[in-house]
Amino acid sequence: MQQHALTGVDLKEKLQRIIIELMDAGGTDGFWAAREFLKSQLDPTDQADLEDLVSNVEFERIQAIANEILESELPEMSIRFQKKFDEFNSEYFSMRLPAYTIKVLYDVGDFHPPVESDGIIDRHRKLIRLRVSESESLMVATLLHEMAHAATNGYHEIKWMSEMARLRDLGAPILEFELE
Repeated sequence: MQQHALTGVDLKEKLQRIIIELMDAGGTDGFWAAREFLKSQLDPTDQADLEDLVSNVEFERIQAIANEILESELPEMSIRFQKKFDEFNSEYFSMRLPAYTIKVLYDVGDFHPPVESDGIIDRHRKLIRLRVSESESLMVATLLHEMAHAATNGYHEIKWMSEMARLRDLGAPILEFELE
């Protein structure tokens, strides 16, 4: 390992960046985030075996912090995307959507079996969860994707596809592959 020790704040910030990168690449959990963190701390000239590092107590502490991050909300981003929801509800939906709470999280996973997702809508609780990403445009498009679910039956069927096409025609920043 590198000789300098990271402070708790530095460790958490570095883990947060690694988690976002891994989630953008398809997903992660605490184990893999901690493993990637340890890899990033290895001195290239050090011959230490990564698997030996993974089996030590420090790894367990890093994994616990990674798990805590994965389960946490980013309140400032939640507020920002709540405002976007309100703006989009006015601009694209004529205020016909009911009020939803928007939460931005590191991991929105709530599936059995687990699948990676950029967003989830809970129509009963009036909650939209968005996964934080390095790409703000992806997050905005995901918010609109979930809002289209709120405006329709909630499934990726004809009604939803028509709603996505309507949003595109209005100039909403949706992802083109959504309509393929």
